[in-house]
Amino acid sequence: MMAKKTNSLFIITEFFLFLLSIFASCNLHAQTDRYIWPIEIVGDISGNFGECRPDHFHAGLDIATSQKTGYKLYAIYAGYVYRVRTSAAGYGKALYLKLNDGRHVVYAHCERFVQPIERYVNQIQKKTGTYEVDTYVPENLFVFKQGDIVAFSGKSGDVAPHLHIELRNENEEPINILSHGLSLAKPDLTVPVLYHLAIKPVTYDSFTDNTLNQNIYPLTQRDDSTYIIHRPILAWGKIGLKINTIDFDNTRNYRLAPYVARLKINNKTIYEVKMDKFSYKTDYNDNFYLYDRELKYMVSSNVKGDYIRLFNMPGANLSFYGNNKTDGYLLCGDTKYAGSPNYLNPGDYPATIEVADQSGNTAVLKFTLRVEYPSILEKTIAVSDETIRIPLEINTQILMYDDFFSILLNTNRLPDRMPMPDVDIVNNAGTLHAKHILIRSDTMLEYVFAPEKDVTGVNTINITYNEDPSTQRKLTRAFPLTYIPAQTTPSSVQYKVVDLRFPSTERAFIPFIETVEDTPEHKRVSLKKLSATYRIRPNGFELSSPATLQFTLTTKIPGVAALFEWIDNRWRLLYPIDIQSKNTVAANITHLSTYAVFSDDQPPRLEFVNPKQPNTRFVQGDKIVCKALDDGVGIAYKKIAMTIGSIKVPAEYDFDSSSISYTIDDELSKGKNDVSVTASDRLGNSKTVSTVIYIE
Repeated sequence: MMAKKTNSLFIITEFFLFLLSIFASCNLHAQTDRYIWPIEIVGDISGNFGECRPDHFHAGLDIATSQKTGYKLYAIYAGYVYRVRTSAAGYGKALYLKLNDGRHVVYAHCERFVQPIERYVNQIQKKTGTYEVDTYVPENLFVFKQGDIVAFSGKSGDVAPHLHIELRNENEEPINILSHGLSLAKPDLTVPVLYHLAIKPVTYDSFTDNTLNQNIYPLTQRDDSTYIIHRPILAWGKIGLKINTIDFDNTRNYRLAPYVARLKINNKTIYEVKMDKFSYKTDYNDNFYLYDRELKYMVSSNVKGDYIRLFNMPGANLSFYGNNKTDGYLLCGDTKYAGSPNYLNPGDYPATIEVADQSGNTAVLKFTLRVEYPSILEKTIAVSDETIRIPLEINTQILMYDDFFSILLNTNRLPDRMPMPDVDIVNNAGTLHAKHILIRSDTMLEYVFAPEKDVTGVNTINITYNEDPSTQRKLTRAFPLTYIPAQTTPSSVQYKVVDLRFPSTERAFIPFIETVEDTPEHKRVSLKKLSATYRIRPNGFELSSPATLQFTLTTKIPGVAALFEWIDNRWRLLYPIDIQSKNTVAANITHLSTYAVFSDDQPPRLEFVNPKQPNTRFVQGDKIVCKALDDGVGIAYKKIAMTIGSIKVPAEYDFDSSSISYTIDDELSKGKNDVSVTASDRLGNSKTVSTVIYIE
């Protein structure tokens, strides 16, 4: 009997949940806090607020439409249309409503608008002769009630079919729609996933687990929401923590940004990041002040990911930082930090990182932070008389960190006297002395140097060992070093034909330029390469103000030259492009990465698909189609032009089919018409093709 009761209870529960799901799907327009669901289907959440895109933060909520278009889009609140845009890229066909609560909402990637708006836009396109429209609409022209149909979902803007809906405040700053009045159409049941913890020593006298390097720790998952690191992590000095995390939609097909990431020490919140709002003016392109660029793109795949910094970098003041009372850095053990916020005395501290989504699903990492004086600083070496008789050999290696460097000495035996290297600054008077010595092993010593003023040029390491003048030896090695201190005046770094010019910066760093041998992946590009590939370190370093990267080429530039960045396993065109002379090219950069110069002197390839032959007859509703392909940098969709007879018509470029098209209407002249199409690539190489048609 007990088994039957349990089974009956299970059936009743399942039936009740089934009814709830039907109720939810039939009431997509039910009031949720303030706004109604914006589309006639439930859909899957394929993107959300605050995600890290290649060069910006994602500003809205993406609702996937299962590869279909044409779903009704509803006014989430009463208001009126104040702006309309149509574009081949970006937001595609986008509708902007001002709501009666003072906020704004954007519907992007639409297939079409409702007829009154569609006719209004078509008239503007015909008047201007271009598909690209961005116009502000009179206030009382298109007024909507909550729930009215305003448009239909699509894939305009060169995207997969989905709705991008974006809520903005009264100042047109994007705000998270899920935390400001809209509830999901179906419950979010997934918990964010945690992958790695990265801890980076910030200064030359800071350490994690007895190293100056950033350490990345894999996490052990205990259950769906709890992660641990089994052993204590040793810390000393100033350190910053980063969590590699991602949230998923219910289908687990789409990677999303979490809503909150929070660092706690001793159950006290030290720092919090909240994806709640940001500013287009000050935050939009600064996504890598929050996410670590190097750990997203420039490390091995087994540790690569979306690492959120749990501290704010100098020179950055993102809206996501919220009301944090400190910058988030942990100040561990060193008494020079005593009395400062986030100072931790030596000892063990329970540390917690919480990552949550908008629905409150929370993943938690627990570990022990052990503040302890680095044992690597306490090591000594003892040398026997026997080993002293063996001639001492020393090899050197230079290790570059963000704003300090070290000299690694590899020896064949224990030295009888600690070798004492100095760095003589050739172009700047003075000598650098080691800040401290790390004894990594009996035969490996690391000397740490921290420049304190501008250093530029080729400098020398002088290493003296054996105090006895009769056996004293010196080793000298030259190496290039440039150090740019905090609050510097304009400075530059030169390396062969590369000149990197910094106007100013709020952070100290050591830029280091090196030649990279091209891999087969680097060569998978149809453009002509004019330079070597150069990597500028520290990789992924975010500059507080743009620097100018200039290449002086030894060859004449054939056509148009441009600077490209190697990122995410592909070459990416950078802007702006400035050809300063016949063999010099320059562009602004906002971060340090891998760069090369390419040229493109070939215009797009244009070919009429319809008509295939001149003198083809067309009637109203037929479509003129011209294929437009570019093997280099891609089509400049805003510069497309089509003329039929004497009229410039608003031809549309479609990325999927790589074609330019226009549908014949009754406003065109009947009879014989010349048709011309002009297209340019993104570097300005242009081509025009022509044909003749008859319009009946």
